[in-house]
Amino acid sequence: MISIGLIERLSRPQDKSTVVTYFFCQEADYELKTIEAIIKGLILQLVTQQKDVKESLRRRWDTTNERFDEDVTSWRTLWNIFLEMLSRCKCPRVYVIVDALDECQDDGIADFLKLIVRTGLDQPSKIKWLLTSRPLDSAERELLAGSDQVGVSLELNQKQLSEVVKTFITSKVIELDRRHHYGPTLRQKVETELAAKAEDTMLWVSLVCRRLENVHRDKALTTIQHLPPDLPDFYRRVFNQLNEGESAIVKGCMRLLKAMMLAYRPLNVEEVGSVAGLSEQLVVIEVWVDRCASFVKRRGAHIEFVHQSARDYLAGRDGQSIFDAYEHYGH
Repeated sequence: MISIGLIERLSRPQDKSTVVTYFFCQEADYELKTIEAIIKGLILQLVTQQKDVKESLRRRWDTTNERFDEDVTSWRTLWNIFLEMLSRCKCPRVYVIVDALDECQDDGIADFLKLIVRTGLDQPSKIKWLLTSRPLDSAERELLAGSDQVGVSLELNQKQLSEVVKTFITSKVIELDRRHHYGPTLRQKVETELAAKAEDTMLWVSLVCRRLENVHRDKALTTIQHLPPDLPDFYRRVFNQLNEGESAIVKGCMRLLKAMMLAYRPLNVEEVGSVAGLSEQLVVIEVWVDRCASFVKRRGAHIEFVHQSARDYLAGRDGQSIFDAYEHYGH
């Protein structure tokens, strides 16, 4: 969440002197958890914003045989291409952001970090790197312990984290106010209630605000008050609530979540009906996704988990016990 806010802040459209290229690792998606995927994503972002850097790819293309004259499936080759593109980039400031690096399941991660330190930091006045991660093991931490790198532990900077979460709450409540017309008094009460229960967890704030998007303004405060501050308890309560209501909707939600658990990648909206064993129209699938908004979300044409913790909960004992209770919704 912090990375998203930072990217939005740095990517202001009026600032033409800055380029931001970024990648979000996701352990649950094979295509988003390799070093090759990281570098390809960074290259794509850079090429989209700076057309001139395409020359680094164009000169490696063999027009006669219609193929690259280098092995571009090798992440080391891709790294060299990316470095060349950064050098060609004419913008005076380039920010490179890789989020959730700990979710990159690649044996070469230590070598990748070494290359970032040894060759990726050659132009510190122009190119700034930001890597976010859960605590890495001691060997990998050492790779980022040089004098040119700054490590920031959120656990050791609780005051700053609290301020960031408060700012995030304010921005989310402003969005909710635009949607539901809270007014100054209710808006302040919602902010106060969120701050009191968030325990400095941005994910919790994000999930609750996503839920409030479909809650009438008169029920906003009671909705927050009834939701537990602990993430597992939050998921448990929301999952139990999914089982309440019309049988057809509950059936669709259970099958959607089961299909998402079994899939090795985000599902295309058009795939959901057949994968979940339900031949429904797109509008009905949208209803399921909205009902399951605390677990899954739609991004473009795909449906994906809102966070790895949502998938982890469903895969755990509590989630499986409820799935088992509704076995007749399986496929």
